[in-house]
Amino acid sequence: MDRIFRIRNSVMDYLSPRANRRRTMGPSTPSNKATSLMRTLPEALSEPRNRKGQAVVAGRVSKKYLSPSDTKRSHQARRRNVIREDAYEAETEDGYRDSLDNASESSIGVSPADSSSQQPIGDLESEIMENFQEEGQGEEDEELNLNGNDESELSSEAKVKFFLDRQNEIAKRQEELDRIKKEDWHEDEAALFHKLTMRGYEPLLPSNWAYDFRTCPSQLFTQNMNQTFLNSASGNDFRAINALSSLITLGGRVRSLIECHKPQEQLIKKELDNYVKWSERDGNYNTKRFLPRLSIVAGHPDQEIPNITRAITDQLRFLAIRHRQALALPHPGRLNELGEVEVFMRPPPVLYGVIIAHCITLFVTLDSSKVDAQIRTIAHFDFSNADMDVWNSFAVAILVCMVRNKIMENMDLLESESESPDTDPDS
Repeated sequence: MDRIFRIRNSVMDYLSPRANRRRTMGPSTPSNKATSLMRTLPEALSEPRNRKGQAVVAGRVSKKYLSPSDTKRSHQARRRNVIREDAYEAETEDGYRDSLDNASESSIGVSPADSSSQQPIGDLESEIMENFQEEGQGEEDEELNLNGNDESELSSEAKVKFFLDRQNEIAKRQEELDRIKKEDWHEDEAALFHKLTMRGYEPLLPSNWAYDFRTCPSQLFTQNMNQTFLNSASGNDFRAINALSSLITLGGRVRSLIECHKPQEQLIKKELDNYVKWSERDGNYNTKRFLPRLSIVAGHPDQEIPNITRAITDQLRFLAIRHRQALALPHPGRLNELGEVEVFMRPPPVLYGVIIAHCITLFVTLDSSKVDAQIRTIAHFDFSNADMDVWNSFAVAILVCMVRNKIMENMDLLESESESPDTDPDS
């Protein structure tokens, strides 16, 4: 408040003489002295004092638009008006100079030493702003110091809380992983469960993808390509980023179908099939003959879950038989270094399946090396949850990239379609 009054007083010093100004805190009644001072001031110079000038002003006020009948004499009228205006301006300028001389010699009684109005405007403004900035800067510094201390304390507390919560969550997930290791799980099944469980807590993406996925946490990116799991095996990052970006937008499109009361299964299946096709091109085995390791089954809106589960079970068991037949050795097999009989050239792989029911996707596995193996449920994901769009898409990408990496491990054993003999001579 004091600062406002100081600025007000400085402005008043400039606008009015100091000797004849009354300082008041509120509204005041004008005195007779002030009235007498106003009477001594010169008359207003904006109004002409001679008859000719007043006539010109009156003509300006009452000026009307010319009608078509008046256009004959419009040129002469404009010429007379210009002459009158020049005469009026000359008289006004002379009167203005006389009034200035009279005002400087009036009885106001203000000397240059006693009047602050003689101070240049630039110096006055600089003085006011300088005082204002000095006082305001001190208050701002105090506020910044207080706010900075509060924010630093809050940020430190938030960081500590975030770190503790993160460590607790990692500990819970590690307990789940330890439980999986004690059970009869295949190492590939355990690896998939580990990647799905720890997504968001360990690096997944290359650091040069950070610009395209700016909303993802920084701990998901790394410069060490050996630690990245969602990457481009062919080096074409552009296609890989586009495929993953399309997968991230799947959740929003699914919720749009839900709001319109339309089925979502075929949309999810189409998007998953597109990502699988990208992985085959990225792994450079799309032109080779290979047995698939991933099966996707999408149910109908009125189809029951047991029927969908039966369909995925039949497909995975059929693929398991095909893999065992392709890897089987001639009878009676061969002995390995430990003296054990091997009936396969290499162990049959783990097969993966995706069940799509409404907006839910369910990941399952089947160990094809065991004839009596049962379907094992790994995890399920809900695409109607808007908070999990990124993490659900990462889960699908992890599954598909794991299948890609496993197939690429045996690239040297795959045959190209052009080199393989035709099995049907009539085709």
